[in-house]
This record gives sequence, C-alpha cells and structure tokens, in this order.
Amino acid sequence: MSLFIYNNILIGISVWVVVYSLLRVLLRNKILTFWDPLHFGTILTAFSISGLLVSIYILDTIPVNGMRIFIIFFAYFIGVMTANKPNVVNVIKLSISPLHQLIIAYSTVSILILHVILNEIFGFIGLVEGTQSRASMGDEMISPTLAFYSFTLGDMLVLLYLLSEYKHVKIVSIFGIIISFISSLLLGGKSGIFGVIIWIACGVFINQIKLIGANNAVEINNDYIKTLKKDDLKLKKLFLILLVISILLLPIWLIYIKAGEGFKDSAMAFISRLFLGYDNFIWLFNKNIDIVKVDSNLKLIDLWFYPFVKHITGTPEFQSAGEYAVFLATSDREYAAHGLNPNSNLILELIFTHGIWISIVIAYIIGYFTFAIRSRILSLKKLDILNFSYFYLFVIGPGFIMGPLSFLQDGSYYIGSLTKTLIYILFIWITGKILKHQKHIEY
Repeated sequence: MSLFIYNNILIGISVWVVVYSLLRVLLRNKILTFWDPLHFGTILTAFSISGLLVSIYILDTIPVNGMRIFIIFFAYFIGVMTANKPNVVNVIKLSISPLHQLIIAYSTVSILILHVILNEIFGFIGLVEGTQSRASMGDEMISPTLAFYSFTLGDMLVLLYLLSEYKHVKIVSIFGIIISFISSLLLGGKSGIFGVIIWIACGVFINQIKLIGANNAVEINNDYIKTLKKDDLKLKKLFLILLVISILLLPIWLIYIKAGEGFKDSAMAFISRLFLGYDNFIWLFNKNIDIVKVDSNLKLIDLWFYPFVKHITGTPEFQSAGEYAVFLATSDREYAAHGLNPNSNLILELIFTHGIWISIVIAYIIGYFTFAIRSRILSLKKLDILNFSYFYLFVIGPGFIMGPLSFLQDGSYYIGSLTKTLIYILFIWITGKILKHQKHIEY
C-alpha cells in the first residue's frame, strides 16, 4: 500500500475522531447508553461526514457553494439540541392486547414468507446472482409491495419479541425473525451477515432501558434488577462472540456475493457503504457542480412518497435525490436509474427541492421534532399500539442502527418506513377490533 493511501487513512481517522467527538458533545444529553441506536448512528454519521471532508481534501478542490451543505447540517443539529432531553421513566411493557400482538406476529410472518417465496425463490436471489446484480431486482420481483413492507416489518418483529410478555407471541416472532434473516442472506447484501448482531445490540439497549426504568421506579424491585443485569451480561457476551465470528466470515461472504473482483475490491465496496448517502456529494464535488443553483424541478413530496405518487399522478422523472445526483454527475439517465446508484440523503433532498435557505429551516424543524417525539416516547410507562410504532421509528430507527438520525441519512427511506409502518399498524388495529370477540386463543 502506497504512502499516499496510508496518509489519507490516517487523515481520515483523525478527522473521524474530531467529528465524532463534536457530535458526541452535541448529543451528550440525548444518548442514553453506549448501546443506544442513536450512539451507533452518531458513529456512522461521523464516518459519513469525515469521508465527505477527506474526499474534498483528496480532490484538492473546494466545490462551488459546496461548503454550504454544512450549514444545513448545523441547522439540523441546532434543532436536535433544542429538543427536550429524554426523561426515561419505565418503558418496560406493552399495553397492546394479546390479540393485537398475535395479529402483528402472524400477519408479519405471513408477509415475510410470501416475500421469500414470491420475490426471492421465484424472483431474485442476490446470494446466487451476486450483489451487483441487485440493480435489476425490482424488475424480477413478482410483488415489490411485499418487499417494500418486509424490510421494515422484520425489524418490528424483533422489537415485538423483545417487549412482549406472551409466550405464544414470542414463539411466532422468533419464527419470523429467522425467516427475516434468511431473506436478508438471500438478498445478498454486503452487510447481510451482520443482521443478527444488530438485533442483539438492540436487545441490549432494550434491556438497559428496562434497567433504567426499574431504577427510576418508585418501588425498587431488586430481584428484577438483578435479572436484568444478568440478561445484560449474557446479551453482551453473545454480541461479542457473534461479532468476532461475523468479522472472520466477512471476507468469505464478500467474495461469495461478488461484491468486487477479489477481496481488496470487495472490502472497499463494503467500506464505501459506511459513507451511507453522502457518497452522492463526492460524485458532485468531483465534477465541481454547484448544487445550490441546480434547477432540478424535483418535488419533495414526489421523493418522500414516491411509491404512492407514481400510482396517483404518474411516475416522477426521478425517483430519488440520489438518482438525480448521479444524472447530474454523468449526464447518463439510464445509468442514473440503474438501481444501485448512490443512496439518497436528506440534505440533497432539501437542496434539490427547496434551495439552501428554506432547507435550513426545514432541517431545523426535522431535527427538533424527531428528537422531541423520541423524548416523549422514552418518558412513557407503557406503549400502546401506536406508540409501539413510534418507538420503532423514533427511538430505534429503521434498520435498527441509526435511531432518529436515520432521517438525516435518508429522508425518503425514513418517510417510507414511517408511512408503511403507520398504515400497517392501522390495519392491525382495525383487524383486532373486528376479531375482539374471539376468546379461545392461547397467548
């Protein structure tokens, strides 16, 4: 490896330490524990921003108006800082009826099974065809709607297992979790083997929330606290064991799914995903495109509600800010829409649709309200069916790894997760009301 690469790696690590430390200070009253998804989100956000800054250094150019994007970042985190500090009381139980919990479990498992059978077994198997072939998976899937829901509902099933007190619900949930993991492996994603580890990390966080709640309770239950501490230690040990195994298997996995030509290319492809949606900026900065003055004609409602808009008013010209960014950088519409273009991100979505100054205001509002809702949810003693979905969206975050910072990383994906989750929860609630006369069910 050349001295140039070594120097850039050292610079990247140094910049990451600085950015992470700064974000950690800004979020010091928001992050509850080391295992908080918000903390993992902070680590990844620091990596993304660091990668962006280092890329500017490597390109040896300051893009036209490019540094203004950091004003939007600043506005977002000002909104976060002004939101209320979380006041964890006792989020240890669901106030969802056993019937509704069973409906969530069984219906989610059914959707996951249908997705695996229709979209993967009889559709697209990235594990066989290679991860780069996922560009065409939308064309090969029989029901994209099932896929649209399965990615989110599998995570919600994990949350249901962690919070439910009913044996029947837990058994069905475990079955669905296994199917969800198999589905993620069949998809052939570069981080597919880390799915279980992420879920276990979430389990540690939920257990620690229960522990915080138990210590804050008016009547301290020492036996319950001891049990939680034992569970906490077991989960952490399991996490470390599986993490080591996954890291050891990662080279084999990356080569098997054809992430690149050989391990070196595969490893670089894996590392590039840590940039999340900010790799868009690298494309644009390299072409020295003034993103502030781009006349895109994009509409935020089209980007955020694309799955619905295309059926109501017709398919928009571009389905994401990421796709439009690639088009700006390459002038190749076909390549931009090929399916594996860089991800979208909230900053680009706002700039392309509203310009710099309105984007600053919207970013502040989003930062404030997402964290204000998170604080409110964490202060509840019990979660009803609606707050259960809010807990997933604003505390854990889609994908179980970013917490509320998921919105900053990819606004379209976050809004899509929020929309389909609320629609699904409404379906569960209505179904439960219809079936509430059923009494002969073992929970």
